[in-house]
Amino acid sequence: MSHIARIAFALTLAIAALPASALAQAGCEPITKAMNAEMSAPAWHRTVDMKTERMAMKVELIKADGQVFRRMGGAGGWIKMPLTAAGLNDMNGAMLASGKLKLSGCSRVGEESIDGVRAGIYDYTSTLEGVAKPYTARLWVGVGDSLPYKMVSETQTMTTVYKGVTAPK
Repeated sequence: MSHIARIAFALTLAIAALPASALAQAGCEPITKAMNAEMSAPAWHRTVDMKTERMAMKVELIKADGQVFRRMGGAGGWIKMPLTAAGLNDMNGAMLASGKLKLSGCSRVGEESIDGVRAGIYDYTSTLEGVAKPYTARLWVGVGDSLPYKMVSETQTMTTVYKGVTAPK
């Protein structure tokens, strides 16, 4: 897996609960708070469109009923991932708490509505240990609920819905 795909996958699954101090840099608190809010959400449906020079891929993830489900390419059946939602939280929390994944350069750059939800827009850079190239992204965080609704980077666009989500049949 390429370094961009590894970073994208780690960030796509990031639903970690950690104290704000674990990220160390001032200004990153809204992003940390968004991660915590997302982890606490009982369910979500995330769509990720990834594009690099070598590939284009659509991935959908659903967190519901304590499980995580995945569908590749936007078609076909859902696959129940071997990791539970709690296990995924633990894995990503450990990566962040250990300092292997760090956020920096966090700043609020605006505000707009995403599907009727007022959202603050934040730019940030993340660095994953062992990956030479940092990952820079823009994140839309709900002003009233601190949930992350959209993320855009050079290689992917990710949207997340929290209402009306159920586990796939």
